[in-house]
Amino acid sequence: MENEGVIITQSGKIYTRQIVDEKGNRRKPRFWKYMIPGRPITGKNSQQRTKYGIIPSKAYLAYSSSAMAYLEPQTEKPIDFPVNLSLEYYMPTIGDVDLANLINGTQDILVKAGILLDDRRDIVYSLDGCRVYYDKERPRVEITVMEVPYAIMFHDCVVKKVKPKVKPKSVKRSRKKVEQDPFEALSENQNLPF
Repeated sequence: MENEGVIITQSGKIYTRQIVDEKGNRRKPRFWKYMIPGRPITGKNSQQRTKYGIIPSKAYLAYSSSAMAYLEPQTEKPIDFPVNLSLEYYMPTIGDVDLANLINGTQDILVKAGILLDDRRDIVYSLDGCRVYYDKERPRVEITVMEVPYAIMFHDCVVKKVKPKVKPKSVKRSRKKVEQDPFEALSENQNLPF
């Protein structure tokens, strides 16, 4: 998405993102609302085992394909900045509901619909407001995607493994045990933000 109205500052591996208006003052975050009618179905609790591996159930596939009709992206490109995802599930029965799997299934549907670029931690910054309610007459999912006004993001180091051009001759490996504490070695090699 556009970076207009966004201030990003960097300190080592820590990036801070603030949304601002034309004058540099903090502005109200944007938000988008969606609603998927029908009983919400999880993708992980109803999987099928086949000779080709584990696939989602027919019920989840039907639910996700019918949800596409209600999820028209309201942005030009998929959202690629930090957002809070608020998911309110209205279930037709009272009983045990696996909220974590409902959330995962809905996030996958939002990515498939092109609303979110991905459901990784840099984009789905928080899941505040996720609840399960009872509504026998109108089961549904109400989705609110809100831009996070102030976000602190940690970017991991990417280590590339480079193959040597020339194969080294066989090297005898010693069988000595390393006596160094692994946490000590980690703190010596990296400047961690904590």
